[in-house]
Amino acid sequence: MRRIRAWWDVAIVTHRAAFVSLIAASCSQPVAVAPAPQPAPPPHMSPQLLDAFSASDKAWAYVDGRAFRQVVLPDLLQAASALRADVQVGLAAAAAQCGFQPLLSVDEMLLRLRWAGERVEAWAAVLRMQEPLDRTAHCLSAVAPDARETVLDGRRAWMLPGGFVAYDDGLFVVANSAAEVQATMARMARPEQAVQQLRAALAGVMLSARVMQPNPFEMDEFATRWAPQATGSRLEVHTRFAGDTSAKQAETIVKDGLLQILGSNVSFDAGAQGAAERFVKGAAVIRDGSKLDVTFDMPPLTGQTSLVSRITAVAVRGVRQHTAWDLSGEAREAVYVIARALVDYATRTRVPGKHPKFPPSAPLVPDDIPYGKRVAPNPHAFSHPSWRDIGFSSDKPTFYACDFMTAKDGRSVVVRARGDIDGDGTTSLFELDVRLDARDTPIMAPLIRERDPAE
Repeated sequence: MRRIRAWWDVAIVTHRAAFVSLIAASCSQPVAVAPAPQPAPPPHMSPQLLDAFSASDKAWAYVDGRAFRQVVLPDLLQAASALRADVQVGLAAAAAQCGFQPLLSVDEMLLRLRWAGERVEAWAAVLRMQEPLDRTAHCLSAVAPDARETVLDGRRAWMLPGGFVAYDDGLFVVANSAAEVQATMARMARPEQAVQQLRAALAGVMLSARVMQPNPFEMDEFATRWAPQATGSRLEVHTRFAGDTSAKQAETIVKDGLLQILGSNVSFDAGAQGAAERFVKGAAVIRDGSKLDVTFDMPPLTGQTSLVSRITAVAVRGVRQHTAWDLSGEAREAVYVIARALVDYATRTRVPGKHPKFPPSAPLVPDDIPYGKRVAPNPHAFSHPSWRDIGFSSDKPTFYACDFMTAKDGRSVVVRARGDIDGDGTTSLFELDVRLDARDTPIMAPLIRERDPAE
């Protein structure tokens, strides 16, 4: 699994186009194909939101905003605002500009994503808003002042620098392009056979989603379903990783997170602490090889802002830990490969009667430590003689900058990789020592030294 940002960051896909943050965190059971095709609605029928679904969709999310508002959304927005100042400012600005909070006005939403490698190739969302068309259109214009109103296939529409919005008889269709909007509306006009089964699978849920391959997370499958129930709500998360190691790491992070939720906090009153205890008690974490299933039978969360804030903070921290753990493997691999190349160099250049030496220190590549994003080395990055001596080079974008420092006598080297995955200014460091022993045999240290590996 890789590159999973904080879950609300991933969710803001339609940002300016639909003035609504999209939370993609849950999923239903696999959608089967219904035995009989469903007829397309007559031309006079209003379009249906779920008719935009296709069995070929590999990544999708559905939100019933009405249920979500009642169970947790207001408290979740407060929790997100408390964690990030930019979220707080953005939410307040949107509410002031629109005269209402756009996130709290979404009655229903279906989001679909399609990836090409690590890049989102195309996306589309269909939304049913609580506010009437005129107020929603005013909100769109206020939040995105550069939106230009136009017409698409006879429907009211808006062009945006990063997307397109069309209004189709009660629904807003938002996508990265006009062509994607048209394709989505064509689906809604002639629903696929899988739609009926999807309706049954989503009955009673407030949030559901599924991500299959291909995706940039290196998960074979991610599926979750969140639904209200008499005692509160139930959240199920089912994941299948590419290997057992990733599943074990995720299992450890989840269990540690549950302990953190129970940790002492002076701001927690007795009622919130009791709710936290019920939340943890209602959690079940089961791993079977590369599969990890997590279930939360949660107490009522309405009004439990302090608990929701704690859960949100722990969840975000856990996602970052898993992301960092996965990405740090990139640093460890680079350090090991460079160290191995130095060992090969010392062995290859050894001359009878002379003590071998490692090449002089090699400069940092890329030139600067990447901060919060991948950086591709410049074309001449590995032209330095020391890099050429050991035969190491790479043109792949990376989160880490590497170099090696050779001692004055040439008999020992420290290989380093440094990076800052989240761009917060704190740099991680990975070091591996290589030396020549008394018999001039090159030896690698058994362990990589690590400092702040999650940064």
